[in-house]
Amino acid sequence: MKRIIYFAVYALFVFTSFIWGQRNVIILPKKFSDFKTENQFNLNYLSKLALERRGFEVYYENEIPKDYLINRCDMLTLDIQDQSGSFSCALVLQFKDCTNQVVLESEIGKSREKDFKLAYNQAFRQAEKSLIEPLIFDQFEKLYQKNKVLSPKETTPTVVHNDIEILYAQPIENGFQLIDATPKIVYKIYYTSQKEIFTAIKNDQQGILLKNNNQWFFEYAKDGEIKKEPVNIKF
Repeated sequence: MKRIIYFAVYALFVFTSFIWGQRNVIILPKKFSDFKTENQFNLNYLSKLALERRGFEVYYENEIPKDYLINRCDMLTLDIQDQSGSFSCALVLQFKDCTNQVVLESEIGKSREKDFKLAYNQAFRQAEKSLIEPLIFDQFEKLYQKNKVLSPKETTPTVVHNDIEILYAQPIENGFQLIDATPKIVYKIYYTSQKEIFTAIKNDQQGILLKNNNQWFFEYAKDGEIKKEPVNIKF
């Protein structure tokens, strides 16, 4: 009976995601924050396989399709926290939003195997099994409702002409914050696979920051149109 209820709830969330037209996309870093090298202990590859098996679209951070970037805040990023001690391997899977806040995490997966690779693989599988799909889909539903925008009526952006002041870039985790002379944080921008394209947040408005003919622009969707604001940045 419990199994029937579980799959009924799961199906409901899949159906809801389809109706709203949202993409259930999870981004994987090439290297998790607590690890020294890319795909250490094969964890990044295992994560991709496990999440795709659960029905999610999964992209490494340098492979995100360009047309997805404007709604970067509709996606979740997976990170793995290494909580291992002297005698056991312990991992926690964390799902973060575009502001790097943890919105969902797994139970602790543990292993006492002496072989490191085997231990980390076992701990990962135990942590991954503790995740319940409806809870993950629920986070996407919340993100989608929070960040929902109308489909653009035009493909040519409308340029918004504001007074252009110099903004100064200060490094933050995975990107920069752009501050004015006050100093006040005006934008937070985050790296993508493209050198001259960032995902960007200004107040509650999400979009992308890109460079065109040596000029930076903030592009975002509002009132059914794509808006484009010039931005003067001193890195």
